Amino acid sequence: MRVGFGLSLRDESLIDPKKYPEDGRELNRYTITGEFDIGFVTLLKEWMTQKRISTSNDNLVEYFRAHLNRGAILLSGRVKSLEDLALLD
Repeated sequence: MRVGFGLSLRDESLIDPKKYPEDGRELNRYTITGEFDIGFVTLLKEWMTQKRISTSNDNLVEYFRAHLNRGAILLSGRVKSLEDLALLD
C-alpha cells in the first residue's frame, strides 16, 4: 500500500476522491503509515499544495484514501511478482 500511495502521488493526473468512497470501511492511517506517518502526510500536503487543493483535515482524509485506492489499482496492473515490484520506476 505504501508503494501504491507513492505511485499515485507521482501520477500527474488529478484524482477525484468521490470515485473512492469509504463504503462503510474505516481506515486507520497509522496502521498503514506507521512511524513514517508524518512523512506520508507531508508528501500528501505538498501534492495538494501543488494542485492548489486545500489541505484541510477533511481533504487530507479524503485524498489520503483516494491515493491509497488509486495506488492499489496502479500496483495491481504493474506488479504480478516480487521481481515486478523491484523493477518499478
